Order: sequence, then C-alpha cells, then structure tokens
Amino acid sequence: MPSLLHEALILLLARAPRLILELLGPALGLTPDAEVVVCDPVTHAPVPTERRADLVFEVRARAGLRAVVVEVQLAPDPDKVDVWPYYVMGERLRHHGPASLAVIAPDPAVAAWAARPIATGQPGCTFTPVVLGRSGIPWVTAPDKETPERVVLSAIAHGDEPGAEQVIAALAATLASLDEDLRAQYYWIAYECLGEAMRRKLEELMFPEWLEQTTKARELIAKGEARGEARGEARGETRGRIAAKLEALLAICETRGLVLRDADRDRVLACTDLPTLDSWIRRAARAAAVAELFD
Repeated sequence: MPSLLHEALILLLARAPRLILELLGPALGLTPDAEVVVCDPVTHAPVPTERRADLVFEVRARAGLRAVVVEVQLAPDPDKVDVWPYYVMGERLRHHGPASLAVIAPDPAVAAWAARPIATGQPGCTFTPVVLGRSGIPWVTAPDKETPERVVLSAIAHGDEPGAEQVIAALAATLASLDEDLRAQYYWIAYECLGEAMRRKLEELMFPEWLEQTTKARELIAKGEARGEARGEARGETRGRIAAKLEALLAICETRGLVLRDADRDRVLACTDLPTLDSWIRRAARAAAVAELFD
C-alpha cells in the first residue's frame, strides 16, 4: 500500500505541474517558458499489460512536445529496473516524441540506487533516470501563496534538518493565507510527514491559543491523576484505578473553579466506568462550565 509520503509527493506535483520545470528543468533540458500539463499516467505499449506510472507530464516547448514520466521512490525496488524503461518507451509511442523518466527519491541511499544506469538488453545501450533527491528540493523560507505546494514540498523535504525553523515559519504563513479546506489538507500532509519537534513548532505558529490550552490541560490531567493515584493505589487494582480517576476529576474541577452541585458530585462519585471517567477528565481540563462536563 502506498505510504502517505508517496501519495503526498504525487499530489503536490500534480497540483503544481510547473514545479517540474523548477526542480528538473535543467537536468531534462527544459526551459522555464515551457507549458506543463498532467496527462493520464497509464502507459499503453504494444503488449496486453497495463502499467501505471505515478505521474506523466506533457511538456510543450518551442523545441516540441516531450513526455516526462515521474516516479516517487521511497525504497529500492529491483522490479523497477524492468518497468521504468517500459514506461518511457510507452510514452514515446503515445506522444510520438521524446520521453524522459524523473525519479523523486528523498532518501539519499534510494536516490543513489535509482541513479544507476539500467541495461536495456541492446548492446551498448543503457537507460539512466534523472533523479531528484532531497538536496535538489529548494529550501523555501518565504511564504508563497501562489504555489503553496512548493512550500509544503520544502517542509516535507527539509523540515527535520538543522535550521528548518524558517522553513516551518514559511509553511505556517503560507497555510494561513489559504482557504480553510486547502489549509487543512496541506497542514495535515505536512504534519504527518514531519518529526515531533517540527510538528510542535508548526502548532505553535498556527494555533498558539489552542496549544496553550492543550498544554495546560495536559498539566492539569497529569497533576490530577497523580494526586488520585496516590490516594487510590492501596484500594485494589480496579477499585484503586476508579478511585484515582475520581480524585483526578475532582482535583481538576477544583483547580479550574468548576463548582459541582450535589447532584453532579453524586453522579461523579457513583460512576465506576473507567472510559467514562477518562472522558470527563479530558472535558474538565478544557470546559468553561460544569454543564460541558457531561454533555
């Protein structure tokens, strides 16, 4: 099954085809004034088997039409040695013109593997893919509302490298300029591809109030549970856990100024369901009123 990173890279390039010119133009001999469009990636060749590349672009320039097959490769795959030349030949036949293969390989070891010449079976004839590694993806440190995919790609490639705070800042500023749906989609793509430290940095820049509330809530829960466990540990395993949760819930309510009525307190103390108590504890850490505790 394709990974999130694999699918994210395909999505970003498909939505911003001109990134191919920026990232691979010099290596493929393409000029910045060329027109790039995405076309059907199914490769039809004179055999009855259908093969599907990750992406195929048509590049229309003054020199003529060219097809560029793009494959995202996250790990070595010996089968691609046979498949990649097949993709290129199929696109040459379909477009009646030159075709090239570009491999996107963020991992340096995979990039080195993908860049090796491939024997085609014809004497003296080899096929060598053009490979784009992590180092070939630019560091984007300024917001780019016009091509947000460029910023997201940079964050995915370099977000966990030393000095990446500027890349994450550019990402946060770019996301803030997008409409709600696109912002959410690109936020989660980047978030899932980043390490823990840069995830926190992105949250801090985009959701400072939410992050502060979440941090305080975690602290309250930890303090309340610790207090409850200290009192409940000697009461038997299950009963002790229930008692600990009850103590934690009451401690959080007391700390946050949530005054429980007698009926509310009786309801809390009568509860013996651990998942319910966990739910109430989480709500108590964020609730503005007691009514929000049980709804």
